[in-house]
Amino acid sequence: MENKNKFKRKILHYLKYRVRTEGEVRNKFKKIIPPFYLEEFIKEFKQLGLIDDRLFCKVFTEEKLRKGYGRKAIYFELMKKGVDKNLIEEVVCNISKERELKVAWDIVKKKIKDFQDKRKIYQLLLRRGFDRQIILSITEDENL
Repeated sequence: MENKNKFKRKILHYLKYRVRTEGEVRNKFKKIIPPFYLEEFIKEFKQLGLIDDRLFCKVFTEEKLRKGYGRKAIYFELMKKGVDKNLIEEVVCNISKERELKVAWDIVKKKIKDFQDKRKIYQLLLRRGFDRQIILSITEDENL
């Protein structure tokens, strides 16, 4: 019983700093906590709202958009965090093309000094996970 409480406190400590996904918790503690305890704790913390993949996806998506990343980058980062593919698609599909285009323009204005080098712009936006259509709409813009 003492070990069980110790394991539970470890997970609570981990959850204290930011919203976590079920996959993150599972990966972090799979070698430390026996599977039957881990499943019990995950179920309990999900019911309490301490583990919430949907909330995590929304917060994570907003944070990545603010930092200048596109849909593809967000999608793959969420996959790495162990979020369900259907949930990722639902959240990522809610990013409007207009919002993503604005984020892309903002990152170009911030990072690129010479707008004549369209190859640099293309590569920057591609690395940041923007869709080809978004990239082309920026590189082909006459106001660039």
